[in-house]
Amino acid sequence: MRYKLLIFCCISSCLQGFYAQCSFTVNAGPDQKVCNPGDMVTLNGKIMGSVQEIFWEPPTGLSNPKSPVTKAMVNATTEYILTGRGLSNINLITNGNFEAGNTGFTTDYMLGTTSCYGFGYLDCEGTYGVITNPQLGHTGFAPCSDHTSGSGLMMVLNGSASLQNVWCQTINVMPDMDYIFSAWVTAVVSASPPILQFSINGVNIGNIFNSSGNTCSWEQFQTTWNSGANTTAEICIVNLNTATGGNDFAIDDLSFRKICEIKDTVLVEVEEIMISIENPEIVTCDNPRWKLDATGSSSGTGWKYTWTTSDGKIISGGNTLTPTIEGPGTYYLTICSPLPNCCKTEFVIVNGNIKPPDLQLTVKDTLGCNVQAVSIFSKSRVSPLDYNWSGPNGFNGFDPFAVVTEGGRYFLTITDEFNCKKVDSIDVIERKDNPKISIKSNPINCEMDTAFLVGSSTVQRITV
Repeated sequence: MRYKLLIFCCISSCLQGFYAQCSFTVNAGPDQKVCNPGDMVTLNGKIMGSVQEIFWEPPTGLSNPKSPVTKAMVNATTEYILTGRGLSNINLITNGNFEAGNTGFTTDYMLGTTSCYGFGYLDCEGTYGVITNPQLGHTGFAPCSDHTSGSGLMMVLNGSASLQNVWCQTINVMPDMDYIFSAWVTAVVSASPPILQFSINGVNIGNIFNSSGNTCSWEQFQTTWNSGANTTAEICIVNLNTATGGNDFAIDDLSFRKICEIKDTVLVEVEEIMISIENPEIVTCDNPRWKLDATGSSSGTGWKYTWTTSDGKIISGGNTLTPTIEGPGTYYLTICSPLPNCCKTEFVIVNGNIKPPDLQLTVKDTLGCNVQAVSIFSKSRVSPLDYNWSGPNGFNGFDPFAVVTEGGRYFLTITDEFNCKKVDSIDVIERKDNPKISIKSNPINCEMDTAFLVGSSTVQRITV
């Protein structure tokens, strides 16, 4: 464990040192959440300081992947990486501006000391000096100011008649890193300006640099180099022009800087609301209530749950994942996450029945007067049903109608498929004797030749 901590500390220290060299900071912004795939968010990245390049990865779905603030269409939970690239604060070249004088570099040129032709100590080809004004080395050179401040030092050279290293320096580098090398050059004599080739570790970098020949007009050479597996870089400048006439120039402000690349990430989660409701049992008259179970759904602090129904009944727990309901119907569950306006609704259908079936019994006749049997009819809007008749003297039956031969009260119990029952009864009238009829009349005699017949019966209504 101690060794792991040491390794971590070394990596952390290295990163802190690396980032300290950079002239900018990168902040990808706070993590975010969206409700549904395809929602849009704004990535609020921020880069403080000077950078050469800004880009987001992955760029898919971004309105502008080259801007720190951009719109993103999020189809799935994604970690977005904001990268800033810029130059390090540290120039790895020692004395690149020559303000420390003739030190920190090597050269194949000879330091000018004596006059070859009487015009100064840089009269000879292949000599150099670190001075503030080229004319101090040769009266024929243009009176140029240095590039750094206009009053500082520069390296002034009288071009050699052979290919020689103008300037070299070896520096330490980090493997697999990008660096930018830069140098400023001016001709101090317009005739036959220098042609410079730059190299690192013996390999040419960038294009050959052809000076314009404009005296005291500083021109920049710049190129990018990747260190690969190298841990050192020997930078050299060779003048490809070997002319002995003209070919005089100055160099200043040599720079070799690491390209800083700082990354920061932001996580955008698609908080997809999941609703999972277990299939409920069928409700019956024996078991009219049931506890719905949606515990497999999304849940957490700040989440809200609401059950509703228009054709069922919620007994309790309407704001939980396990409500108790009564009766069949369609039950809707709405789940809302803590995000604003982030809700989802699903439903479950509870089948069954808890209401007794309707029942109506009718009989259209009475027993007696030569009627030996009558039928009792049942009527219901529910099917299928089980029928169970009962009546006088142990009467029973299992059909939708009953044929009876005795008077009395008959009962019918109907039961539907959900064990919901309904009982109804009806009386069947039985007349045990035929009606008794009597006829009375007045006598016919000499005084009355007409008689009136008067009939009477044991029933109230009779047809004669």
